[in-house]
Amino acid sequence: MQYPNEILPQSTFKSISTKEIAEYSLIRHVDDQTGLTILNEITGLIKTEFIANPTNHSRDLSTSLYGIFKIQHTKIRLTPEGKSKYSLDCAPNTVVDPPIFNTHFDTYQNRTYWIIKVSDIHNQVLEYTKNNEIINAECLIEHTPVKWNFWHFSIRWKFNDGRYWHEMEPKDIKKYSKKIGHETKSLISKFAHIILPEYQTIPHPVYSSI
Repeated sequence: MQYPNEILPQSTFKSISTKEIAEYSLIRHVDDQTGLTILNEITGLIKTEFIANPTNHSRDLSTSLYGIFKIQHTKIRLTPEGKSKYSLDCAPNTVVDPPIFNTHFDTYQNRTYWIIKVSDIHNQVLEYTKNNEIINAECLIEHTPVKWNFWHFSIRWKFNDGRYWHEMEPKDIKKYSKKIGHETKSLISKFAHIILPEYQTIPHPVYSSI
């Protein structure tokens, strides 16, 4: 099986501005949970445990920009060797040797997904108030290409003290997870769904320098 070159970084690719993909959507895979549905049967929303589990994973949530990256690409699973070589941040124009099947990756079919529109959550601000403490957390969508996936985007949170949740010390990551972790997952759950967008691709000028 050949690796899909269309999701690898290319020499002519550039960083994608969140502003330019505001009306496009992100996709995140969810591993099969022994037949459990990811939808809440009462509300129809994605269950929060399928947004991020454990909760502190929501501090830096991996997704991909849907379009050239499609559902079949969510089935790609890196091996331990593949993770050490390809699960690394990179410049968007990095030239990468394609991963090798069964050495660096395989496929895992027992996955589903959820979809979320960028503009629904980007720059949304959550507020946590208890006693005299007020914490604001702004949701930010950032292009974070990795060697196996140029289309990788991160859902991150910036607090009113200027710090990013994913860059904090472990004790602070845990502290903020208890205070605002559930709210971050609930916000994403409110707008996430399983209906694919109508568009089929991403305009070339959005991601290419030529």
